[in-house]
Amino acid sequence: MYEIGSVWHLHENIKTKAPHDNDIQYKSQLLDADEHTFTIAMPSERETGKITSFHAGRAVHVWFVGEDSAVYSFRSTVLSRQKGRIPALIIERPAKKEWQRVQRRNYVRVEAGVNAAVHGHYRPFTTVTVNVSGGGCMIVVPSKAKLLEDEQVQITLAFPMEDGAMHYLHCTAAVRRVLEKEERRPKRASMEFLDLAEKERQAVIRYCFERQRAAANQEKRIGS
Repeated sequence: MYEIGSVWHLHENIKTKAPHDNDIQYKSQLLDADEHTFTIAMPSERETGKITSFHAGRAVHVWFVGEDSAVYSFRSTVLSRQKGRIPALIIERPAKKEWQRVQRRNYVRVEAGVNAAVHGHYRPFTTVTVNVSGGGCMIVVPSKAKLLEDEQVQITLAFPMEDGAMHYLHCTAAVRRVLEKEERRPKRASMEFLDLAEKERQAVIRYCFERQRAAANQEKRIGS
């Protein structure tokens, strides 16, 4: 499920029971685990990189990408701080039933218009995505562009991350399906990422997770 040394993400969860409502977000690393606790590196603010000192009793919401590329999340409480070569936090390990698995084998797919550049056997073109997942994407095929099913292309995607950074992804993709233009829909193509390094895939999954969270928070604001 998790791997020692993997990147973990934290969100403050003090004023509300609903996770992810606070804008302050942190990045950490899993250092150790036992039956009742997790030991993580002292978190740093993802936007500024500033190390933040968490005190015992502080409530947090944690999420990470597991070894199976699924996104796991749970609520926890800081139990203590640990001094040493790497300053760390000891956080509570909740019961398994309190964990949430955001996705299974099929990657979470979110609607998103990400800028893309495609280089295949024919003239290269720029476009935008219709949706994105950790396993691939669907793109709009411009009227003068040509793509064939099962063709392999080079694709570059520019992901605007929640912290303001731009993550660029470049990989080989296979055209799995070409959908012709319909009355209210442009011509589209479904692409599968072929040679994506796991680190890069996790960045895409993180982007999808952030989009899901933003959409959920917007729905809460509309409904309140």
